[in-house]
Amino acid sequence: MKEFTREDFFGEMSRLKEYDRKKERLAAARWNLIRLSHKPPALLDAVHSRLSGWSPEGAFAVSPRALFIFASDHGLMDEGQLMEAHARTGDVVRLLAQGRAPASLLAQGTQTDLIP
Repeated sequence: MKEFTREDFFGEMSRLKEYDRKKERLAAARWNLIRLSHKPPALLDAVHSRLSGWSPEGAFAVSPRALFIFASDHGLMDEGQLMEAHARTGDVVRLLAQGRAPASLLAQGTQTDLIP
C-alpha cells in the first residue's frame, strides 16, 4: 500500500474542479429527510454532504462499501452489542463468516462487504 503524503494530498486537491455549494446543500437536505429529526448532522452526514460538492454526479457515491468487524473475547458484547450476554464471541464470529448473523443480513441487503 502506498503512503499518501502531504504533497500527494495537495496534488489531488489541485485536480478538483471548483466546489459546488448547491450540490452540498442538496446532499445535506437529503440527509435531513433520511434522519427525520432536528438533530444536528452526524459526522458521516456532514462529510458525505461536503464531498458531494466535488462529485461530478451530484451526490457523492459511497460504494463499494465494506464493514470490518474486529472481535476478541467479549469484544462484540462490550463494544457493539452484536450478541447476547450468554453467547460466545467465537460463535458469533462464525455466524458472521457464514452470513447468518444479523449484521451479515444487513450487509447483504445494502450491498456491503462484511469482513469479520
